[in-house]
Amino acid sequence: MSKEYAKEMDAIKSKVIELADRLAPGSLLSIGAGKEAITVRLKPNAAELAEKLKESFGATVDITVGRKKFPLDVHFASRLTLHPPQVVDALSILHASIAMTSTRLPSGTSTTGRTLIEKGAALLEG
Repeated sequence: MSKEYAKEMDAIKSKVIELADRLAPGSLLSIGAGKEAITVRLKPNAAELAEKLKESFGATVDITVGRKKFPLDVHFASRLTLHPPQVVDALSILHASIAMTSTRLPSGTSTTGRTLIEKGAALLEG
């Protein structure tokens, strides 16, 4: 890592800390330098701060809110259609559903639940 790059990353870390302290005091759990981005860990209730940091610093910050990466990958289901038709047919014989203990979750929080996977008449629970 060059001195200029390290200096630039330190400056961004300082700006992240300053913004976090100003917008959501106490929400920043940790901050450090990763290989390609600054790693930022926030408390579970700090989704709004995560949005602001992503808006301000983009790919320069790698954010985790609680235990979840931010932003969540919402395009996973659409990637399944990129497989060859025979793979999609094989996947379509399974039906998966999630049974959550709570139906309403504030952003950045978590809950427990069960994953139900059905194949034909069989029901697998995990």
